[in-house]
Amino acid sequence: MKQEKTLENLNLIREMVRQGGTPLFFMAVSHLFDCGISSFSVESYRNAVKAIEENHKQAEAEGKIRIMTLEYEKAVLDTAYRLSKLPLFDVLLYIKKHMEIGDPETADANEVANLEEDEDGCN
Repeated sequence: MKQEKTLENLNLIREMVRQGGTPLFFMAVSHLFDCGISSFSVESYRNAVKAIEENHKQAEAEGKIRIMTLEYEKAVLDTAYRLSKLPLFDVLLYIKKHMEIGDPETADANEVANLEEDEDGCN
């Protein structure tokens, strides 16, 4: 029974990746690790969406262009929230089996820069 649930979760994750793409999936996983799975509640999800919306409004008012669209940032949060409801083991198993992760010994400056916390934080 547990093995069937794990396979069901892996298929659910596969569908998330298929719909949103690998970069979105990695950003969602990164958000989960940054913020902590257990602390990623409905309230923190709503607060993060609100912060993203406010940052986009402020950037628009100042004539700045954001790297990611509002919809994409919300999709990252949505995927992170959906992943937070799955067992961590299943998420890590999916990553191990289906994702290629770069070697930290050969990481370039761009990869390292992507690991830095963004301005929206985890609230």
